[in-house]
Amino acid sequence: MHRINLFLLVLLTCTAAPLRAEKLIPTEQVSTYFRSLVAEPGDDLAFEADHLLNQYTSDALRAYQRQDFEACAQFVESGLAQTPLRERDRPLLLLALCRYEMGRIESAHNAALRSLHLRGSSSDALFVLGCLALGAKDFERAEEYLHEAVWFNRFHVFSKSRAFSKYGEALLGQDKREEAKRSLQEAQKPDSAEDTTPKSSPLLLAATYLDEGDYPSVIRILSSKRSEQENQEKSDADLGIQYLSNLFLAKALFETRTNDNPTGQLTKALEYLNRIKESPATPERRQAFLRLYLRVLVYLGKQEEAESTLALAQKEFPNDEIVTALRSQLELEREEREEAESAKSL
Repeated sequence: MHRINLFLLVLLTCTAAPLRAEKLIPTEQVSTYFRSLVAEPGDDLAFEADHLLNQYTSDALRAYQRQDFEACAQFVESGLAQTPLRERDRPLLLLALCRYEMGRIESAHNAALRSLHLRGSSSDALFVLGCLALGAKDFERAEEYLHEAVWFNRFHVFSKSRAFSKYGEALLGQDKREEAKRSLQEAQKPDSAEDTTPKSSPLLLAATYLDEGDYPSVIRILSSKRSEQENQEKSDADLGIQYLSNLFLAKALFETRTNDNPTGQLTKALEYLNRIKESPATPERRQAFLRLYLRVLVYLGKQEEAESTLALAQKEFPNDEIVTALRSQLELEREEREEAESAKSL
């Protein structure tokens, strides 16, 4: 099993401040589904016969939609006693989601387990349990839950493509590269026209190719997604994904430069890096950025910029071996330039 390199590490630690990853369990996808269960008069949405709800559950769903998760949990708990046992699985799933949003992870886990026990083939409950395990970095347990979720393929709230994306994350956490790649490729196939693949999914897939040295695939995957995201409003999670996308694209372009005409690729790589130069980042991401930024500047012959960046990198990461090696290279180039200028003046 080979060691995960720094570029994959910065992705797998994407929950660290100040940049957050996408939420494990997306509120908007839950609300879209649950809205159909409490359709107002005049709505075109269907009110399915097997989803007849008591007033407590209806109130809970509406509270969830307005993101009042504490009220939602209270409504569910109050209504459980009036809900037949065979119909409690979905209110319990809703309770798990509310407790997740409230940061009560163990309580959310217990509610999702109760939901699963009432309906053993619930892909939605398995998905929630898998996400909770993923958040706790229990990748083996997350793999078990998410594998069952996509195998049963009985989703009502969540999508199969999102489950494949999280399954890929769990596999990557155990360094199961080939299996993870297959799962992440499946995640690129939306279940319907309304379904959207998690924004982090292409980034995860690109990271596996990047770590293998398949740089053209990295460029193909991330370039195709950039135009879709250019004009969208950016959340903190989106900014984190955008940061890594630029970093990965720059890395791939740098590694695919050609000896006969490297300037084009390197100039494009520098353009991507300049987009995130002032962006906040975790120490791991910042270190990866500075290493790559320095190398691109050196190869482009931008001596002054490289030296100022080197001083900054040495201050932030004084023990970085790559930065130290680049410093030696810059010092040698400076000496050669000074000798050449001296020779011209004679």
